[in-house]
Amino acid sequence: MASRVWDLVAIVAVLVVAGIWLAGLAPQALAARFQTDECFHAYMSEWIASRGSLPRTIPELYSGFAYYYPPLYHILGAMGHRLFGVDGFKVVNIVVSGGLIAVLFFMSRRLGVPAAGRWAACLCVANVWLSMHAVRMYVEQLTTLLGVTAILLILLVRRSPKTGNAILLGVVVGLALLAKHSSLVIVALVAVLAGFYAVRRESAVARAYGLVAAIGLAIASPMFVRNLIYYGSPIYPALARDLDPLLYQLNKTKFTPAPLTFYKQMANHIGPAIGACVLAAIGISAVRRRWGLEVGLLGFCAALVAAAPLQPLLDPRHMLPVIVSLAALATLIIAEATISRPRITRAIDVVMIVIAVVFMVVMTNFRTYLDQSRETDVVDAAVREFVPEGETVLSLYTYATFYYTRRPATWPIPWGQKEHPVEMLLASDCDSVIAGFRAHRLRYALVSTAFQGETFDGANYPLPFLKCMTQLVDQRRVSVLWHSNTAAIVRIEE
Repeated sequence: MASRVWDLVAIVAVLVVAGIWLAGLAPQALAARFQTDECFHAYMSEWIASRGSLPRTIPELYSGFAYYYPPLYHILGAMGHRLFGVDGFKVVNIVVSGGLIAVLFFMSRRLGVPAAGRWAACLCVANVWLSMHAVRMYVEQLTTLLGVTAILLILLVRRSPKTGNAILLGVVVGLALLAKHSSLVIVALVAVLAGFYAVRRESAVARAYGLVAAIGLAIASPMFVRNLIYYGSPIYPALARDLDPLLYQLNKTKFTPAPLTFYKQMANHIGPAIGACVLAAIGISAVRRRWGLEVGLLGFCAALVAAAPLQPLLDPRHMLPVIVSLAALATLIIAEATISRPRITRAIDVVMIVIAVVFMVVMTNFRTYLDQSRETDVVDAAVREFVPEGETVLSLYTYATFYYTRRPATWPIPWGQKEHPVEMLLASDCDSVIAGFRAHRLRYALVSTAFQGETFDGANYPLPFLKCMTQLVDQRRVSVLWHSNTAAIVRIEE
């Protein structure tokens, strides 16, 4: 009786903590000023909400940008936009975060260790990286929800390989694929498990995992077929035929962190609480000599972290589903080991709640670091004033320039655009700079006046380009329409 009372008190306490956490994050999200990729996601949600369909190309971006992006996040954003305008889009990740807490609670009960759900929820509340992405309008929060749900359902199917459980997991895997192509890792994991249990002659489990993979791929197949027909690859931009080798290499060099840097960032994002739980779970498994599927999945997640630097352009934010999966799996292992020791369970409940509460007390406004600077308002106003409607402007800040000015914007990127306007940024003589603008029918550019490097690195205005622009202004082949201490809007004259 006492244990039941304690469990009820602990559940209520954790739910209250999680509710306060979400309530504290919601105003941050609602006050957001979109920056970089957030502008793209917001516009796509707005576009889909107004038309009720998916675009093939986006002419306003990147000289005609291919819409190959897995659409689930944008569809959810469009639903929010239809219901509540842009605020509806802004709170999608808050709702998703609440869904994650609910999944942790529900699935831990289905797996017979309800304390694990409480502890994992507290670890989520106390994780800076997860909290930040609750108010950041990127897809990572959604992929985290679906990825963690899939991991927990994999355990459920292993324990109870019923058709209903397999179908549920298959649907989750399919939705994960519609959120991010990297979810193919989950399909590969399920396929490996199907083969493993087939070898062990556990045919019911093997069939269930095989069914999961089939359902997941079937749900995502319209997206894969669409991408194959429109863009030449089912998992575009991977295997893209229109890949620009130079731009791809420049982007890999600039945006792929060095392994040591990546591991340091991952350690910081995992944090001491989740890290301690993972180490405790491994230690408990070693002492008990129990190496079940939970430990295997924990090792799988660790292997993904270890191998991550091998993947070009991988950012630590892409590993958020792995981080939360580590928390969920570690707490499951610990809770299962302490299920017959209520005093230890209660002590861990208290520690976890204290950790979550302390984090909320010191929690900062994450949008302070994420918001578009107010200093760009004057630049955006100038673009609207001096660039005619329908004219495309060359801008390193492509998404933000378009979103806030509604003037088409472009920049050279490795894939997804009809043409790569890169010649003027690689040139070292003025005639070639002018020729590059004219070859791509560009008459306007938003140029940073600050030194950004001797050579073009994929995301800068190199010194030779800036020098040529100065000379071209002197020659009256380029006109300065507006300038500040940091930026200028120029027009290429006929």
